[in-house]
Amino acid sequence: MATHDSAPSDDDDDLPPLVVTSLSNLSFLVIDDSPVSLALMDGVLNSASVGTVQKASSVFAAASILADPLKKTDCIICDHHMDGMTGLSLLQRIRAGRNTVIPRDIRFIMLTGDSNTDLVRAAAALDVNGFIKKPITVSAVLKTIHLAFGRQLQLKPAADYAKVVLPTGPKR
Repeated sequence: MATHDSAPSDDDDDLPPLVVTSLSNLSFLVIDDSPVSLALMDGVLNSASVGTVQKASSVFAAASILADPLKKTDCIICDHHMDGMTGLSLLQRIRAGRNTVIPRDIRFIMLTGDSNTDLVRAAAALDVNGFIKKPITVSAVLKTIHLAFGRQLQLKPAADYAKVVLPTGPKR
């Protein structure tokens, strides 16, 4: 009788297979108001040999990058708790089609130290492509990116996203 040392566990049955995506031609926009977090994500992405990494310290600074037709963005990695506009608010605006320059189906990964249930539910309702809990690890970031690019997103009507109630709560 043959045995398999690498048999999948029962927990793996519900997960889709991990599709490894070549990152070398992809452009990432990291949005975080923490200079330390921006530097860490920049280092992780560059160590993974991504095509380009653009950084913004606020959603408003990111808007000018996203509006520039000469700057390609394949994936947004965005902190949630920021002054002015939260990451979930940005995701909602994108999915609801409130900005015609940003494709509604752009890959969007939430980056936050906050994993309260309301935030996670709202992110799921807005079809977030991934969720990275701070403090980050290289393996968690890369796995989340590969999962985000390995799944096809079936967008709901824009009005459905506009109706999602975003959580309010303490910052950081």
